[in-house]
Amino acid sequence: MSADYRQAKPERQKLLDYGNHAESDFTLLEELDILTVNIRGLSAQFVASANIEREDFAEQLRNAQSITVKFSGIAL
Repeated sequence: MSADYRQAKPERQKLLDYGNHAESDFTLLEELDILTVNIRGLSAQFVASANIEREDFAEQLRNAQSITVKFSGIAL
């Protein structure tokens, strides 16, 4: 576990706390984790083959002006 990850524990706990009151299927932290996994997957594909198999998802990321996830008045 990296030092940055350990130091971010209080921030992750805050995100979990915000998500507990949300009206969404996923907490804010889960939404961020899903986004991170998708970006890492696309990055790994590109590094391995210089090609992206999920062009539809890559296009969604290209077109995204910003990421908005609302939980208890928080927008990212």
